[in-house]
Amino acid sequence: MSRGAALAWVMSRVAPIRAWPRHKQLVVGSVALALLWAAAELTMAARATIVIVSTSGAPITISIDGSGARELANVAAETPGAGLRLGAFAGTHRLVATASDGRDPEIVEVKLAGGKTYLWAPLATEQCFFVEHTTYGRQVAARAALEELPVGTKLWELPSRIDAWFVPTPRTSAVDHRSTGGQRTTIRQARCGTTPFR
Repeated sequence: MSRGAALAWVMSRVAPIRAWPRHKQLVVGSVALALLWAAAELTMAARATIVIVSTSGAPITISIDGSGARELANVAAETPGAGLRLGAFAGTHRLVATASDGRDPEIVEVKLAGGKTYLWAPLATEQCFFVEHTTYGRQVAARAALEELPVGTKLWELPSRIDAWFVPTPRTSAVDHRSTGGQRTTIRQARCGTTPFR
């Protein structure tokens, strides 16, 4: 069906609705919006987000399930917004990272959960990654301020809410104690074996 024919078909279905009383139009419109919102929520819940960073010292090429190869620049230090963000439906996926010389690709078979966020640092060398929590006001800290992601793996499932990537959170101030407060969570990176972010 051509675009013009599809538009004509839609208009033929909408035209009778325009003749309805106003209150019926509002009901139908509200139901349609609710259905669209529910569909969008279900789609988001069924998809996972993968943030991929290259700290290997050279650009790498990334592909998921053998398609959509993307080049990713190397990031040696913290850079806000660094990395590649990809979405994938829940299920098992094959992630492949290939160095610029094409040798020894890193291949990971991973089962992704819908609604979750993952960090993947393929071919990484000397960088470690951390989850930093900063608590403000009268909010009680529920976690340690700095948690290192487990060493020995290069793919991590992250907390459900990440407020920022590879940038420090705003520091607390003297006036914070007056507010009810809150917490911001960010992902940080630093050279392994060092005392980071001092």
